[in-house]
Amino acid sequence: MPAARVLVCLDISDAAEGRLLWTARLSDEDGGEVGEPVCSLNGRGEALAFVCVRGAETELMALRLADGQLLWQLPLDGLWPQASSPRAPAVAVAEDLVIVLADDGSLWAVDQAGSLVWARGPAASAPAPTAAAGRPALQAPAVACGTLVFCSPDGRQLTALGLRSGRVRWQFFAPARLSLVGLTGSELVAFEDGRIMSLSLTDGSILASRPTPDLPLAGDPLLADGLLFWPVASQATTTDSPPSPAAASQGGQVLILTPATLAAAAPPLALGRGPARSVSLAASDGQLVVCDDASIQVFGITAADRFHP
Repeated sequence: MPAARVLVCLDISDAAEGRLLWTARLSDEDGGEVGEPVCSLNGRGEALAFVCVRGAETELMALRLADGQLLWQLPLDGLWPQASSPRAPAVAVAEDLVIVLADDGSLWAVDQAGSLVWARGPAASAPAPTAAAGRPALQAPAVACGTLVFCSPDGRQLTALGLRSGRVRWQFFAPARLSLVGLTGSELVAFEDGRIMSLSLTDGSILASRPTPDLPLAGDPLLADGLLFWPVASQATTTDSPPSPAAASQGGQVLILTPATLAAAAPPLALGRGPARSVSLAASDGQLVVCDDASIQVFGITAADRFHP
């Protein structure tokens, strides 16, 4: 029998306690891949969009969030012949557009009705197609103030485009693979091996650069509420030798930096006792949620209660 992919929608409100709302079965005869869904339609949460790769076919699909009914689907392969790849492209929501980035650097901007707004062909520096398992994960594009920034498939180039036009505004080249953290209204933050950088969103010039902390990164950095949160592991996890009792009692930290200057904006957030090897950060409604190996902590990041748990 052919394989199948199933999207499941649950109501996670306190009253519903995870009640099943709907399921959508996606036939997948060629053993392809379904990308992670993202909410669309002006951020109102009325629909979700995702990419479905089935063999040589790639489609962008949108389902109604209320009941899982198909709203529209748009084939992507015919737009740029080299866009087919063994894995699903990265998808991001940018205002009222869905942005799709393929493994070869092709980009599509699609509106909330499923119509193509603009398309951009493969990147000149894109590597030859290889098995999905042999490539670094694609980084989703980021958007702020009408500017779309994406990282090339090989991770060594940042390109800024006009969100509505798809025209190139600037490009930044790096000797090592870059990881894009995110954008604010005036700058973007990225890091490579051994260095954090802040770039101007206007022209891509370097605003600030500093070495990464001596302690290893313990999770994905996060830009939220105009601040850069940088999680680092505890000292106890950085050596192969058994930690001393004092070192073992010191947990990891989340450094708090100003994006434009990369200077410390506030004292680090302590993650409690015990080694921190993995830290996940999320922000919503003026709160920073920090989850490490031993605990979940919530900090206020609004002006009134900033950094109080």
